[in-house]
Amino acid sequence: KDMTYSRRIALSLMKTKKWYNPQLVDEKDTSEDDDAEMATVVEDQQNGPTVDHTTATNKNKASALQQPKESRTGGAVTNEKPSLEKAWGYFEHVTLPRYVVRSKQNGTTDQKKNIFVRMYRKCFCKANKELDRAEPGETGFPTSLYSPIFTPLKQMGDFGLGVGLYFSTLRSLMILVFCAGIINIPNFMYFVSSDYTENEQSNVPTLKRGSAICTDSEFVYCPDCQSDDFPSNRIATAIMDDMNVTLALRNNCDGPTLQQGLINYACLIFMMIGIVLLNRYQKRMEVAMDEDEQTAQDYSIVIENPPPDAVSPQEWKEYFQSSFNADVTVCTV
Repeated sequence: KDMTYSRRIALSLMKTKKWYNPQLVDEKDTSEDDDAEMATVVEDQQNGPTVDHTTATNKNKASALQQPKESRTGGAVTNEKPSLEKAWGYFEHVTLPRYVVRSKQNGTTDQKKNIFVRMYRKCFCKANKELDRAEPGETGFPTSLYSPIFTPLKQMGDFGLGVGLYFSTLRSLMILVFCAGIINIPNFMYFVSSDYTENEQSNVPTLKRGSAICTDSEFVYCPDCQSDDFPSNRIATAIMDDMNVTLALRNNCDGPTLQQGLINYACLIFMMIGIVLLNRYQKRMEVAMDEDEQTAQDYSIVIENPPPDAVSPQEWKEYFQSSFNADVTVCTV
């Protein structure tokens, strides 16, 4: 039930596809060799026994080479081939991170609930759920894979404090930028309206519509313009009254109004306040994730004002052991 879809596909391919499981070819060749050997034995029995010492010796050597060898640890004799099925099982239960599944109290279950109630609880009621990461290859308790979608953000600290803070920062920035986009909606509507350009950006790509791109432009006479002042596609030369003149591409769109300026300032202030609040939120998340997990940092101390001549780790270790009766595992200076 908890098997990943990739493993299901792999188990299906390994039974039918030789390009995925080369052992299918070996098994087929082995069965054909066995059939041919059996046919030879039957034919020899019909023709009568013959003795060929050279052939018998070669067969004995080949048989000795095919005998299963003992393991290096002195265990039982095995002749087991590599198994893709066991490899996938090892990958899911040892390599991939899993958490311990706790049984529900009083045997309660959500299966009898309405499907919408179960969906609501699945999506929105797991923020405070605590997950204990299982040891690789755990067999004493039932385990399950971490969901890439529904794993609570506070439990991302199971993979390390930096990983948890990364995803919490990513979610906060997504919300912050989304709100900033909503604030700028009036600007988007202005740039696609006829108040900004007559053709309402009809020939602008969809993803760029709403930006300040101006599509109403024309070349005008510019006697003071130099070729180094503009890109090559915005400056040109022409002959007018038997004279070479310089032309520059001018936008006829109306510039930004006071409304656009105020909206930009409001968005800027919102982002500044959001960054300050994000900093405070990250500090709270750091404390919450650190308290949820036990690390070596929880059992470590730092001496910030040591004596200048106290540079020997052994001396510090003896000091803590004699003064505080403490067990010192690692001491660095």
